[in-house]
Amino acid sequence: MSWKFWKKEAQETPKKGRLPGPKELPDAVGRKLVVDMDLDPDWAWSLKALIRRRETDKHIRDFRIFDPDKSLAAGISVKNFDSLDAHPNQILFAGWHNVDTGEVQITQGSSDKAA
Repeated sequence: MSWKFWKKEAQETPKKGRLPGPKELPDAVGRKLVVDMDLDPDWAWSLKALIRRRETDKHIRDFRIFDPDKSLAAGISVKNFDSLDAHPNQILFAGWHNVDTGEVQITQGSSDKAA
């Protein structure tokens, strides 16, 4: 019997991290929508983003942008990045953001590259 409670046993299977819920748009993404894509600032900043870390590169975050009011009216519960897989029509913009360099790539609607 081992009483070394301060030592953790190695896990046999690594746990997959939970995806975060809807958040405010990252600053670089919001600026790209307003400045480069010439969208109405009030509308653009009211949108929410679903973000997940890309497995192949720790500096890149994939995101999906949706309108929370439109999703609520449609009766869709948006909890994380994967929630909109069944409802691609709710995805207004998709893309990726490099948090190290600040580079942002946005496409209109659902994108296979971001998913």
